[in-house]
Amino acid sequence: MKPRLLNAVGKSTMLLLICTSFFIRSYSQAFLFGGEKFKVETGINFGPSFFLGDLGGNRGKGTAFLKDLNLDLTQLMKGAFITVYPNTWLGFRLSADITYLEGRDDIIKTNGIDEIWRKQRNLDFKTNIIEAYGAIEVFPTMFFNRNSEFEPRLRP
Repeated sequence: MKPRLLNAVGKSTMLLLICTSFFIRSYSQAFLFGGEKFKVETGINFGPSFFLGDLGGNRGKGTAFLKDLNLDLTQLMKGAFITVYPNTWLGFRLSADITYLEGRDDIIKTNGIDEIWRKQRNLDFKTNIIEAYGAIEVFPTMFFNRNSEFEPRLRP
Protein backbone atom coordinates (compact mmCIF):
# COMPACT_ATOMS: atom_id res chain seq x y z
CA MET A 1 0.00 0.00 0.00
CA LYS A 2 1.08 3.54 -0.58
CA PRO A 3 2.08 5.43 2.57
CA ARG A 4 -0.62 8.08 2.06
CA LEU A 5 -3.37 5.50 1.69
CA LEU A 6 -2.13 3.54 4.71
CA ASN A 7 -2.05 6.73 6.78
CA ALA A 8 -5.60 7.66 5.69
CA VAL A 9 -6.93 4.18 6.47
CA GLY A 10 -5.30 4.26 9.92
CA LYS A 11 -6.73 7.69 10.74
CA SER A 12 -10.19 6.73 9.50
CA THR A 13 -10.21 3.54 11.57
CA MET A 14 -9.11 5.42 14.69
CA LEU A 15 -11.79 8.09 14.15
CA LEU A 16 -14.46 5.41 13.68
CA LEU A 17 -13.42 3.64 16.91
CA ILE A 18 -13.47 6.89 18.88
CA CYS A 19 -16.87 7.92 17.51
CA THR A 20 -18.50 4.55 18.20
CA SER A 21 -17.12 4.41 21.73
CA PHE A 22 -19.14 7.51 22.62
CA PHE A 23 -22.43 5.95 21.46
CA ILE A 24 -22.14 2.39 22.74
CA ARG A 25 -22.66 1.50 26.40
CA SER A 26 -20.02 -0.98 27.52
CA TYR A 27 -18.89 -2.27 30.89
CA SER A 28 -15.93 -4.36 29.73
CA GLN A 29 -15.12 -6.96 32.42
CA ALA A 30 -17.30 -5.34 35.11
CA PHE A 31 -20.78 -5.80 36.55
CA LEU A 32 -22.75 -2.84 37.89
CA PHE A 33 -25.28 -3.37 40.70
CA GLY A 34 -27.51 -0.98 42.59
CA GLY A 35 -29.99 1.76 41.94
CA GLU A 36 -29.95 5.46 41.16
CA LYS A 37 -28.35 6.61 44.43
CA PHE A 38 -25.90 3.82 45.31
CA LYS A 39 -24.01 1.63 42.84
CA VAL A 40 -21.45 -1.17 43.25
CA GLU A 41 -19.17 -2.25 40.41
CA THR A 42 -17.19 -5.48 40.47
CA GLY A 43 -14.87 -6.84 37.84
CA ILE A 44 -11.77 -8.65 36.79
CA ASN A 45 -8.67 -7.43 35.03
CA PHE A 46 -5.88 -9.27 33.30
CA GLY A 47 -2.99 -8.50 31.02
CA PRO A 48 0.62 -9.28 30.19
CA SER A 49 3.44 -8.81 32.66
CA PHE A 50 7.11 -8.98 31.77
CA PHE A 51 10.50 -7.80 32.96
CA LEU A 52 12.31 -5.10 31.01
CA GLY A 53 15.78 -4.72 32.43
CA ASP A 54 19.37 -5.77 31.84
CA LEU A 55 18.64 -9.50 32.28
CA GLY A 56 17.71 -11.43 29.18
CA GLY A 57 16.91 -9.42 26.12
CA ASN A 58 17.49 -9.95 22.44
CA ARG A 59 20.38 -9.57 20.04
CA GLY A 60 22.51 -6.47 20.08
CA LYS A 61 23.10 -3.97 22.84
CA GLY A 62 20.57 -3.88 25.62
CA THR A 63 18.09 -1.07 25.14
CA ALA A 64 15.15 0.36 26.96
CA PHE A 65 11.55 -0.22 25.97
CA LEU A 66 10.24 -3.18 23.95
CA LYS A 67 13.27 -4.17 21.84
CA ASP A 68 14.53 -6.34 24.68
CA LEU A 69 11.18 -7.99 25.42
CA ASN A 70 11.34 -11.79 25.67
CA LEU A 71 7.89 -13.06 24.74
CA ASP A 72 8.58 -16.56 26.07
CA LEU A 73 8.93 -15.12 29.60
CA THR A 74 5.71 -13.08 29.44
CA GLN A 75 3.21 -14.09 32.10
CA LEU A 76 -0.48 -13.30 32.67
CA MET A 77 -1.41 -10.81 35.40
CA LYS A 78 -4.76 -11.56 37.05
CA GLY A 79 -6.79 -9.36 39.34
CA ALA A 80 -10.16 -8.29 40.69
CA PHE A 81 -11.70 -5.06 41.91
CA ILE A 82 -14.78 -3.68 43.62
CA THR A 83 -15.89 -0.05 43.45
CA VAL A 84 -18.64 1.55 45.51
CA TYR A 85 -20.28 4.73 44.17
CA PRO A 86 -22.24 6.43 46.99
CA ASN A 87 -23.21 9.23 44.55
CA THR A 88 -22.56 10.21 40.93
CA TRP A 89 -19.28 12.10 41.49
CA LEU A 90 -17.45 9.88 44.02
CA GLY A 91 -16.20 6.29 44.08
CA PHE A 92 -14.18 4.10 46.48
CA ARG A 93 -12.17 1.29 44.87
CA LEU A 94 -10.37 -1.75 46.30
CA SER A 95 -8.29 -3.86 43.94
CA ALA A 96 -5.83 -6.75 44.05
CA ASP A 97 -3.54 -8.21 41.36
CA ILE A 98 -1.15 -11.15 41.27
CA THR A 99 1.54 -12.03 38.72
CA TYR A 100 4.90 -13.72 38.30
CA LEU A 101 8.05 -12.14 36.82
CA GLU A 102 11.18 -13.80 35.53
CA GLY A 103 14.39 -12.67 33.85
CA ARG A 104 17.21 -14.88 32.55
CA ASP A 105 20.45 -14.32 30.69
CA ASP A 106 20.69 -17.88 29.35
CA ILE A 107 17.95 -17.36 26.73
CA ILE A 108 19.93 -14.73 24.78
CA LYS A 109 20.89 -15.78 21.27
CA THR A 110 24.56 -14.83 20.83
CA ASN A 111 25.11 -13.74 17.26
CA GLY A 112 27.56 -10.94 17.95
CA ILE A 113 29.91 -9.31 20.44
CA ASP A 114 27.33 -6.93 21.92
CA GLU A 115 25.31 -9.53 23.82
CA ILE A 116 28.01 -12.11 24.67
CA TRP A 117 28.88 -10.53 28.03
CA ARG A 118 25.25 -10.85 29.15
CA LYS A 119 25.18 -14.51 28.09
CA GLN A 120 28.42 -15.27 29.96
CA ARG A 121 27.24 -13.48 33.11
CA ASN A 122 24.31 -16.02 33.33
CA LEU A 123 22.18 -14.20 35.92
CA ASP A 124 18.52 -14.94 36.56
CA PHE A 125 15.67 -14.14 38.94
CA LYS A 126 12.09 -15.24 39.64
CA THR A 127 9.54 -13.44 41.80
CA ASN A 128 5.87 -13.45 42.64
CA ILE A 129 4.20 -10.04 42.80
CA ILE A 130 1.04 -9.41 44.79
CA GLU A 131 -0.39 -5.90 44.66
CA ALA A 132 -3.37 -4.48 46.53
CA TYR A 133 -4.54 -0.90 46.62
CA GLY A 134 -7.37 1.38 47.59
CA ALA A 135 -8.35 4.50 45.67
CA ILE A 136 -10.79 7.38 45.82
CA GLU A 137 -12.25 8.32 42.45
CA VAL A 138 -13.61 11.83 41.86
CA PHE A 139 -15.52 12.62 38.65
CA PRO A 140 -15.48 16.44 38.25
CA THR A 141 -17.63 16.48 35.08
CA MET A 142 -20.59 15.29 37.17
CA PHE A 143 -20.61 18.66 39.01
CA PHE A 144 -21.59 20.37 35.74
CA ASN A 145 -24.50 17.97 35.33
CA ARG A 146 -26.44 18.52 38.56
CA ASN A 147 -29.77 19.59 37.02
CA SER A 148 -29.65 17.57 33.80
CA GLU A 149 -31.22 14.16 33.24
CA PHE A 150 -28.33 12.94 31.04
CA GLU A 151 -24.97 11.83 32.43
CA PRO A 152 -21.87 13.00 30.57
CA ARG A 153 -20.15 10.23 28.60
CA LEU A 154 -16.69 11.54 29.43
CA ARG A 155 -15.86 10.92 33.08
CA PRO A 156 -12.15 11.60 33.65
